[in-house]
Amino acid sequence: MIFAYLILISSLSLAAVAAYFSILGLTAIFPGAFWSIVVMGGALEVGKLVTAVWLHRNWKKAARSIRFYLAFAVLVLSGITSMGIFGFLSKSHIEQESGSYQYVAQLNLLNNKIESIESKKLSLNEQKNNNNQLKEEDFNLLARLNDRLKILDDAVSEVRNKGGFSVSSKLKALDEAQSPERSSISKQKTDIQNRLEKYRSKIEQEIFPSLSKLEEELLTLNLDKSKIDSEIKKLESEIGPVKYIAEIVSDLGGPEVDAPKAVRIVILILIFVFDPLAILLVVSASITFKQMDAGGVPKDLLQYRNSLLDELEVHLGEGKPAESFIEKYKI
Repeated sequence: MIFAYLILISSLSLAAVAAYFSILGLTAIFPGAFWSIVVMGGALEVGKLVTAVWLHRNWKKAARSIRFYLAFAVLVLSGITSMGIFGFLSKSHIEQESGSYQYVAQLNLLNNKIESIESKKLSLNEQKNNNNQLKEEDFNLLARLNDRLKILDDAVSEVRNKGGFSVSSKLKALDEAQSPERSSISKQKTDIQNRLEKYRSKIEQEIFPSLSKLEEELLTLNLDKSKIDSEIKKLESEIGPVKYIAEIVSDLGGPEVDAPKAVRIVILILIFVFDPLAILLVVSASITFKQMDAGGVPKDLLQYRNSLLDELEVHLGEGKPAESFIEKYKI
């Protein structure tokens, strides 16, 4: 008794889950008529189970055309259920993959932005190095100019130190001789000072602030990238078992399959077991309850009674009177 009800509960549970998955899968295929698909799918699922049980109980009694049509209908409905289950499970996997693709697209975008920032940083650092090099060259030039001024000053000091009646005239002549060069040196030193100020201003007011801003942007992008990497790893861990299934197939000598193909293989295995098992369990439950209804009647007597009932139904179906059947078997 308990086992019979266990079979019934198990069969109805499997049938209900299969119907649930199938109906959701069909609504995903036809999203424009959600409730119509739900009603139609529910009615077809119930009709399929009832038809399967009726066929099992009346296979010998029913006309051949009815038997074959109903059997064909059960097979087609089982195929529709399997198609709905496949659609539901495929939709779930596709949604997961689309989330993964979305994260990958975001990651690629962040990588492009990071590369752009790195390129800008490289350009700014090159400008800073160029400015530093120009500063170094100007400092060297300024040192040479100062050395030349010292030489000119030393020449004037030498004339002064010698003294004599013609010192003033010699100093005047020396000043006139040095004047163009001193003027040129002074102008060059002024230009160098202006350039050094420009270098300092560009580095401190343009390059350093830009580099600091780029560093902040780079830090933000790297934080976003780490978050996306974490999400991608989480998704990869969720589909990890599927990857292992794909690897097992190749390890056992089969062809190499990728994760999507492995998912399809798993779904096909499920749908080939799911709905047929539910139908057969419902039929098994019907058989079990029928045997329970038979009570304690011996099996051979029960078979004889069933054969008599089948023959009586055929006898009456041919239009013959019941009296002749009773007379035949002396009932």
